[in-house]
Amino acid sequence: MKRKILYDILFIVVTGSILMLVIDRSWLYEYRGFALLPLLAAYYLGQFVERKLKGQS
Repeated sequence: MKRKILYDILFIVVTGSILMLVIDRSWLYEYRGFALLPLLAAYYLGQFVERKLKGQS
C-alpha cells in the first residue's frame, strides 16, 4: 500500500512539474485550462488497470 501511495505522489509531482513548465514557456497558452485533462485521464486509467490486473492475479 505504501508503494502505491509513493507512485501516486511521484506521478502527481512529475506531471505537475511538466505542466508548469509547459505553461511557463507558453507552449499551450490557448489550451492551458484543458492541459490537465489528459494527465488526469492517464492517472485514472492507470488506477483502473491496476485494479483489473490485481483481480486477475
